[in-house]
Amino acid sequence: MNTLYQPGIFESVPAVARYVLFNLTEEGAHPQAIKDALVRLSPLANGSDVVLGIGPSLAAALGAEVPGLHELADFSGHGVKVPSTPGTLWCWVRGEDLGDLLHLTRKVQKALAPAFDWDTYFTALGAPSAPLYEVTAPEYFRGLNKLIVGEDLANWKLYLRWQLLLGAAPSLGDTWRTTTFQFASALTGQKQQSPAWRRCTQATDRQLGEALGQVYVTQVFPPESKARAQKMVKDIEAAMGRDIDAVTWMQPQTKQQAHLKLAAVLDKIGYPDHWIDYSTFAVTRDSYTTNVKSTGQTAAV
Repeated sequence: MNTLYQPGIFESVPAVARYVLFNLTEEGAHPQAIKDALVRLSPLANGSDVVLGIGPSLAAALGAEVPGLHELADFSGHGVKVPSTPGTLWCWVRGEDLGDLLHLTRKVQKALAPAFDWDTYFTALGAPSAPLYEVTAPEYFRGLNKLIVGEDLANWKLYLRWQLLLGAAPSLGDTWRTTTFQFASALTGQKQQSPAWRRCTQATDRQLGEALGQVYVTQVFPPESKARAQKMVKDIEAAMGRDIDAVTWMQPQTKQQAHLKLAAVLDKIGYPDHWIDYSTFAVTRDSYTTNVKSTGQTAAV
């Protein structure tokens, strides 16, 4: 930050904002690691768009003494304990546009957990562009970040090769499939493999699921049934929109954001509006493994 204070603290509340909280991990508690993370964060934390809050534990980890900085007492009682200081470092991300806010939030998160190159990963997967990904298991990714930094590259190559072969084993022939089953049997106790007809049915459903799905819904969920369900859902959403307009405790800007959230709901009813196009997929007798791989490529298009 280029100023001795953070002007965002004194400015009016922005149109959109969110808090992003961070805690020190065991591997990140080293003073140099903390300093490196804060250096990466500093270009973003201008005190206006991103306002930083530093907890006592972070200051202590850096060996700094800040007069008056201390942990607030927890709110507790009746078997409930709520910490007053929710994170070691917290960022108040502020803005006027929700999309820009999400992009800025992702940059902050990336600056503080940089070991995994998510942009390259999502590009290689062919994943659609998204301003923000919801992380439901942050501890997993903190652990992953530690492994990426600390584990030997040769071990990573061995592990990923194992995962590739394990996933491909069912399509590599009887020897691979039998060996994989024996390994799984030692863990699960399953005595015998499923019969061939069931394995074939499951493989077809797994690899060409939407092709089978089209046949199924033709019989049990025709277009008129889907149309009735869609109308019911739209009527419910319209009622929710009227409820948003009618409430008196929301500010106009809050109502606008609520309508945006409602409009962003993707209604998935019965089956997709656009099926996967398998017209370019060709089954050959040359290689079952190649056929399986091709179905995945077709589904990703």
